[in-house]
Amino acid sequence: MKWVVRILGGLLAVLIVAVAILAILSRRDVYKNLHASVLIHRAPEVIWPWLYEPDKVKSWVSWLVEVRRDGNAPPVAGMPTTWVMEDQNNGGSRMEIQAVVQRVEAPRQLVLTVRTPGTFHGSSTYTLVDRVSGAVEVNVDNHYEFESDFARLMVPLIARLARKKMASDLDHLRSLVEGTPAALLMAAPVAAAAR
Repeated sequence: MKWVVRILGGLLAVLIVAVAILAILSRRDVYKNLHASVLIHRAPEVIWPWLYEPDKVKSWVSWLVEVRRDGNAPPVAGMPTTWVMEDQNNGGSRMEIQAVVQRVEAPRQLVLTVRTPGTFHGSSTYTLVDRVSGAVEVNVDNHYEFESDFARLMVPLIARLARKKMASDLDHLRSLVEGTPAALLMAAPVAAAAR
């Protein structure tokens, strides 16, 4: 009987230490600020529509099943968008992320406020930077504040998974943009401007 009490006491001690470590780590800003980037060998004007056109965004952002916004028009300040995600880390449950465009510097920067009521709120910034190699560095910077105590406690684990997903999504974006024949990509902005 003593060994059962000792085992249960040991397990309880491990659990308490794990929760304490998560509580300490969750207070660090490094887990609230997520960054990922990728080099894409295409012009910023070619990459830009992949950041806002619903069908293009759905093709490279994993778990994204629907984008609700008014058409494919370029974003403008104040424009609302809703992303419907099937969260694979949460049994495929659906989650709606509401976004509002805060600032646009086409084709260089797109800044959004984002929120899922009762879950999190924050911002997402997409920045395109020319590099000497002729490539464009696409940077994604997200800052999230979680609203529930449990989510705030789990931030170190959530952030690790989110960074991995962001990097994978950006790598997929690179393969789609670079894999599409340049002539087709260059014609798309011309066709959009003609409308």
